Amino acid sequence: MANSEKNPINSTEHVTLLTQNDMNNLRLKFNIPAGVRLRIPSVGDLPSCPKPGEIGLYTVAFEYGLRLPFHPFIRTVLAHFDLAPTQLSPNVWRHMAGAIILWRICSEEKDHITLDEFNFCYMLRYRPKTKFWFLYPRDNRVLVLDCPKFLAKGWQERFFFARGTDWEFSPKERTLPCASLVPKEWGGFPDAEKLKEPKLSNFYRSRVKRALKFDHNYRAYKNLITPENVQKYLLDDIPVMV
Repeated sequence: MANSEKNPINSTEHVTLLTQNDMNNLRLKFNIPAGVRLRIPSVGDLPSCPKPGEIGLYTVAFEYGLRLPFHPFIRTVLAHFDLAPTQLSPNVWRHMAGAIILWRICSEEKDHITLDEFNFCYMLRYRPKTKFWFLYPRDNRVLVLDCPKFLAKGWQERFFFARGTDWEFSPKERTLPCASLVPKEWGGFPDAEKLKEPKLSNFYRSRVKRALKFDHNYRAYKNLITPENVQKYLLDDIPVMV
């Protein structure tokens, strides 16, 4: 289906400011696998409309915790809401990456966060003025604390496209029937039922409570989403299925 038919939400019409040197530095800084090919957008390219086999990405997502291949939990969130990565505001990446790391640390690396636990803490809302989706805490259940309130100017002009074999699944996942695929084109609005607060059993409520009671200093954005934690918990410590 053509994007104009599928998508009632028009993409923001920004022209990328990235250069080939930026692409080379991005690959080195964030350890993007050699099997992932990066392309600078051509005139008229939009992040909402990648070419077949490609996916659009903003560089700011990498600054806030995204790594390639996608962590299974991030794939699950995107697939559940049928949202492409470029439909998310930067604050969503901060809280997804931080939640993944926090769950591993506060459970002494025994547990991985689930979709329902995350949705119990946060709700997704669409801002028509910006055309992006944002996260808001439910009942003050903020997992990642002290996030910066302001974004670097011009982040919407720093997008690119990726394709290849290594951006979506880790090598050990490729042989398994993983159901969570990353949406590539911008979709419409998620089903209203998926945006509602899920009901958690006492067992999962206790896991959320443990995370919310964890030391505030560790939960601070600058201490939680460090290069070391991102490498360990979003790349090295990957669950096969979530």
